[in-house]
Amino acid sequence: MTVNRISQFKSALKNDDRMKRLKKMRESGIFAVDTERLITELETIHGTRKIRTLNSSDFLAKAQKKLIDMSLENVAKRSRCVEIRMKVFKLSALLEHQLIATKIYLGAKYSTILASEYKLVTDRKMAIGRVLEDYEGLLSKFKTVEKLADMVIEDCDQTGYGISNISRAIEISFAKERNI
Repeated sequence: MTVNRISQFKSALKNDDRMKRLKKMRESGIFAVDTERLITELETIHGTRKIRTLNSSDFLAKAQKKLIDMSLENVAKRSRCVEIRMKVFKLSALLEHQLIATKIYLGAKYSTILASEYKLVTDRKMAIGRVLEDYEGLLSKFKTVEKLADMVIEDCDQTGYGISNISRAIEISFAKERNI
């Protein structure tokens, strides 16, 4: 691997319209999402749900109100997670599409330069990957937020199912007491 070939490839990329467009997209703020803040928010949403502090002794005294409160909170927090998921998914899909197209484009347009420097196709792909690694890192952060949002959404769904079961159990218990 010669320094001359690397600088020739990088030099060509500095003047490349597609690379300029990708860089402009990022600099315009289109992908400017504070993923760490969203991760913290998702962790907070999950950790502060009322269902996590539920115990049977104080629950029975105020069962109806607690069930309604937990159900409403669960719906609201699930909705916020879906909102986060949708926002990040749209950005992730856009960035992923741009990266796939850019990788194909760079591989085709600069095939001669890359082939003269890298003998193996995998090495050429790695060279292109190194050029796009900042964007790949950003995509990875988006995917992490998506996965965490999915986990909290799934837990909210399970909580809704649990609340429904608790409600049915209370109804059965009250029905038995009335028939005695």
